[in-house]
Amino acid sequence: MSKKRTSVIAVYAIVLVLFNVLFFAVPFAKAASGWVCWGFSLLAVILGCGVTLYAFSKGEGLKSKIYGFPVFRMGAVYTIVQLVFSVVMFIVGSFVEAPVWISIVVSALILGICGIGFIGADNARDIVEEQVQSVEASTRQMKYFRVSADGIADLCADPELKKKVAKFAEELKYSDPVSSDETALTEKQINEGISQLRDLVSSDPAAAKIKVAELSTMLAERNRMCKAFKK
Repeated sequence: MSKKRTSVIAVYAIVLVLFNVLFFAVPFAKAASGWVCWGFSLLAVILGCGVTLYAFSKGEGLKSKIYGFPVFRMGAVYTIVQLVFSVVMFIVGSFVEAPVWISIVVSALILGICGIGFIGADNARDIVEEQVQSVEASTRQMKYFRVSADGIADLCADPELKKKVAKFAEELKYSDPVSSDETALTEKQINEGISQLRDLVSSDPAAAKIKVAELSTMLAERNRMCKAFKK
């Protein structure tokens, strides 16, 4: 068990112990409504701990942990609200006999509302993560082009060619980073052209200059398609 998981369990265990000390040590009248609240409070602490562990254990990387914060918050809110309501009912029960149904209905409502919030927050996290992964995948091609162009510029011995390749790399830098089905064919051609350019910079600088011009034209076409099919 990791240190973080142990810390989470320890915090909720301390909350559970303190709550039980409050319930049993303070001379509250142990009415039926109080026992109902006590039972729901135990459930709230257990579920709150489970939700917290789930929120920060699902997925990999820092982003996923950040996206898990709303899920964790729902578990913490449920635990806190239920404990506060229980303490209020303990105090009220010491002066008047509170109906049992109030404890049952309110506690059930708290559980239900927070449960719905938890499901919504967890589904929202999944949607956000899917969108982030989709964006990362759709921008991977252009990132590869930029890195490749920068590497080719470093290989150029001809100053004029180096300048042209560097200009192409700059055009890539300011191009729309998101690929799509509409740009797939043009990007395939650019990819092939970059491979050819890498071979030409050392063997045939004149042909390399022509190839750079062709690549710039293809990139301009790709950018027009991005603009036309922008969602």
